[in-house]
Amino acid sequence: MVNDLTTQAAVSAAQSAYQEAIYAADLARHYNSLANMYLNALDADVGSPTTNTLSYANANSQAVSAASAASSYAVAASTAASTASSAATQGLVSLASSTYAAASSAANTATEAASSAAEAANSAYLAMQYDKTSTTVSSAYAVASSTAAAASTAASTAAVAAAAASSAYAAVSSAAANDDYEATSTAYVATTSAATTAVSAATAGSTAASMATSAASLANSTAISDLATAASSSATVASSATSTASSAASVAATQTGTQAAAYASSAATATSSASSAYAVASSAAVAAVSASDPGTADSYARVAQSASSLANSYAAVATSNATLAAKFSTNVSGQQTASSNATLTTSTTTESVSVGDTINITNSLNVDTGLLGVAGSATYTWYYSTDGADWVVITGATSSTYSTTIRDAGTYYYQAVAAGSLNVISKYQAAGNVITIVVTNPEGTYTEIASSYASTASSAASTATSQANAASDAISLANSSANLTGSLATYYTSQATSSYNVANSYASSAAMMASSAASTSALASSYEAEGAYSSASFEASVAASYASYATGFSSLASSAASAAMASLNAALENAVTEDNDSSAADYLGSSYANLASSSATEAGSQASLAASYAANAANAYNVAGSSFNTSATSSYSTAASSAAAAASSYAAAASDAASLAASVCCRW
Repeated sequence: MVNDLTTQAAVSAAQSAYQEAIYAADLARHYNSLANMYLNALDADVGSPTTNTLSYANANSQAVSAASAASSYAVAASTAASTASSAATQGLVSLASSTYAAASSAANTATEAASSAAEAANSAYLAMQYDKTSTTVSSAYAVASSTAAAASTAASTAAVAAAAASSAYAAVSSAAANDDYEATSTAYVATTSAATTAVSAATAGSTAASMATSAASLANSTAISDLATAASSSATVASSATSTASSAASVAATQTGTQAAAYASSAATATSSASSAYAVASSAAVAAVSASDPGTADSYARVAQSASSLANSYAAVATSNATLAAKFSTNVSGQQTASSNATLTTSTTTESVSVGDTINITNSLNVDTGLLGVAGSATYTWYYSTDGADWVVITGATSSTYSTTIRDAGTYYYQAVAAGSLNVISKYQAAGNVITIVVTNPEGTYTEIASSYASTASSAASTATSQANAASDAISLANSSANLTGSLATYYTSQATSSYNVANSYASSAAMMASSAASTSALASSYEAEGAYSSASFEASVAASYASYATGFSSLASSAASAAMASLNAALENAVTEDNDSSAADYLGSSYANLASSSATEAGSQASLAASYAANAANAYNVAGSSFNTSATSSYSTAASSAAAAASSYAAAASDAASLAASVCCRW
């Protein structure tokens, strides 16, 4: 077990002395045997007594000498063995010290491995926080976390084993101090066992740490890649936004007029800003690819995303300004172009207003007086156009500013011309730039408004026709399905036919109103396209009236149709009573049920129309107030009332029909 030089020498000396002792003892036995042989020869009187005596004495002397030598060698062997034991004991102390040191080192290695694994797991966790949707990253974190736990367990095992090795080493030292080889040897075995456990645990910890580090590396590289991809996507979005902004700015640049130029300039500025934002997003996307850790990659991705949002915002601004540039473009003809010794700049802060609002236009006149001076103030002439081609002088407008309240929605063009004298022979004149004013109606264009009314009138006419036709079909079917020849049945059938004729007349009137509404809608659209906004507004209000009339006639037609059905039902009931006609009873029950269903449906439709008309009337007044076209508002209110009345009528009819259907069912 112990292999140092001192121990080896002592063991060798002990073994040598032991062999010499054995040899000497063998010689002593040999000579003693010879002495006994000669002594026996003397006793037996064999041979020469003298010779036997001398031989005996010599053999005995050799035996004593050999025995003495054997004893000396035995003492020397014992001494050497004792020396070897002591040397082996001390050698075990040295070995135990090395073994303990190995155990301690293994524990330190395991601790370092656990720390490394924990750091790797933490790194993987952070990667997972930056890339929460990646299953690869989350799986890698799970591996790093579990192996870090294994490394921690291994470190604890190694630490416990190192502590055991320390205790065993202390026992080795204590036993060696007492020169107790057996106790020392036992303690040394315990030290070796503990050291073996510590080294094994350190190996396991190092393996776990290596796995944790690999998993963390995978988590980090994946997260960085995903974040770089996200940054690249943001850069792509920013690029698209920049292209959109650029296209919008290009379109805006083609518009004419000072107002359009201002919007085109804003569109160009927004495009430049979008381009700068794209540059930031692009740089961040490139940097994200080579980021050293997910946190840095995430920062770049966030920068790219923020820049992308900015680029989108600027693109929206550019697009909006392009739209406004087109909206306020002065694509006109026939405007004044005079320019002599002066320039006139026209501007407004009310380029976009609602019906009933007041517009304000101002001018800035710059006269090139030279050395002549200016005699008197300038005289202004104002022009306006609604189609951009035909210009009308605004009567009474002669100052440098112009204000008016606009009653009709549409696009208006204004221009001022300033003129004056420099002296008795020289004059100046300057035409200002054309100003575009866009006036909007809260309900839409007159074309849209009139078209909506025409659609309402058409729907009302269709309903009236449907109700009248239903009454006609019911009368025909009843005549063919039941015996209505009794006196009362005949009377009520005649009444039903009369009511149907009334319903049909009202349906025809509703259809006429619908046709008129459609024609008026076309006129409103035509006038609006020509710039005749007042006429377009009037035709829209006329369309509203036609829609109201159509709705009213539809309600009357429905009431007459209901009366026809009531008379027909009375005829059927009397047919049942007079002739006990079961077919009349069956038809009557089915008729009531169908009437209840259709009336309920129509009641809902008319109620919805009533609510819509009421909301339109309220909206028109709230937005434009008393300045709004009162005929249109009134038409809305009238239409709402008519639709509400129709809804109420249909609801009552549905209720009555349902009750009658139940009554007939139960009766028969």
